[in-house]
Amino acid sequence: MSDKGRRDFISQKLTLAQATIHIPERAPCIAGRGIGLRARTCQQPGKKRGKQSDRLPAREPVAHFRANHAERGKSPFMIEISLADSITRVVPEEWDELATGHVTASHGWLRLMEETALEQQPCRLVLAREDSRLQAAIFFWEHRTTESRHAMDYMLFGSLARLAAILGLTIHPSFVAREVSGHRQAVLFRGGLSGEDRRRLMSRMLDVFEEYALLKDRTICFTGIPQDDAEMAAVFASRGYLRSPELPVCCLDIRWQSFAEYLRWLRKRHPRTEKNIRRELSRARRSGITIQRMDDPVSDSGRLHALADAHYRRLNGRPFPFQPLFFEKLKERMGNRAVVSTAVKDGHSIGVQVRISADGHATVPIIGIDTEHARKDALYFNLGYNSTIEAAIEEGLQQMRLGRLVYDTKIRRGCRLSLSNLYIRPGNAFRRALMRPLMMARTWRMHRMLRSIIEQASSGTECPDDDGSRRP
Repeated sequence: MSDKGRRDFISQKLTLAQATIHIPERAPCIAGRGIGLRARTCQQPGKKRGKQSDRLPAREPVAHFRANHAERGKSPFMIEISLADSITRVVPEEWDELATGHVTASHGWLRLMEETALEQQPCRLVLAREDSRLQAAIFFWEHRTTESRHAMDYMLFGSLARLAAILGLTIHPSFVAREVSGHRQAVLFRGGLSGEDRRRLMSRMLDVFEEYALLKDRTICFTGIPQDDAEMAAVFASRGYLRSPELPVCCLDIRWQSFAEYLRWLRKRHPRTEKNIRRELSRARRSGITIQRMDDPVSDSGRLHALADAHYRRLNGRPFPFQPLFFEKLKERMGNRAVVSTAVKDGHSIGVQVRISADGHATVPIIGIDTEHARKDALYFNLGYNSTIEAAIEEGLQQMRLGRLVYDTKIRRGCRLSLSNLYIRPGNAFRRALMRPLMMARTWRMHRMLRSIIEQASSGTECPDDDGSRRP
């Protein structure tokens, strides 16, 4: 079929529920509307674009695109790209096959984020299937113009965020591919795929989503892309994305059989840190503080939320990003993968921590400390590190992800650094040209910061004692 005939066929037969396109090794030139897109066809040569009323209506919540691609010397294969507006539109078991080892990308966690976020950030999913089997996916959060609209700008540009906004270089509104609290990439692939397969699937997903973002006038941002992922770097470079390093994430690889063995290992590397940990544990015992697991957080959800909210406001200057409903829904969505630990003194909860784990990997996305006890009793260190590491060892976990910042404390407790990049594609070429020098300045500043952090991690030198006064 000729190009003109193909376009005529699409114009006549396109429906949003499913649009089948036969375009060898080329991006489909349609988009759907179930998540806000207008269904539209490629403009024919010599014809003006039709009026809004002439365009096809959209009625379905999921937009499908198929492309039949034939490679030289290989049989044709079918890729189906789908756009969905909620994680609830994906079968949990199918999604979690891709999210193995990424608990903060699991179906239950993403659904919890959708249901309990303080500021609603709609989820946008890009799904790639071959032979009706889900092979890859990307999940985005849509950042609109809200009271906290500059959050991503400050993450990118720090003190230069206001200048960037004045120059019209804010990335909002935008689609941001990121794990909430996990600090890992939001691009998922089925295990066992080759580098070529990953590049191919990623390119097809971006073909569709970049068209969607263009129609919505949104910047696209990816965070948490590992620096050693050559396939992903090649895809982003070929599509004109701007790249800049991120602050590293601290990971603790569990290789001890007991907490006592961990302390003995630490004594050889950082003897002062090992003494501090024993001192912290003693202070908690003398103060009558116990750390307990809470099987039913619903019963005390109001207090738990208040602890987390006070902690966020004191340290970050903004409220806890989830509604009180979060602690009521946590166990319902995550089951035994979520562990809620509380620090209790005289029968009252004075601290809370949420740890989620699956497939041998865990992360601590939430901690809240009572203000009165924040600077004494070593509460932060006992709840945030000591009891968490002890529990991870007892449960036989392979790795704990302890987030960013407070690098001296985390490195001295055995963490290594995981390096990643972010990638940005502004909404148009003009804005991309203006943002390029800002990204270069950011990259220069980040390299200076990273050099200091990496030198500290590799030197193994001792730092001042922990006294419970410093917190993330």
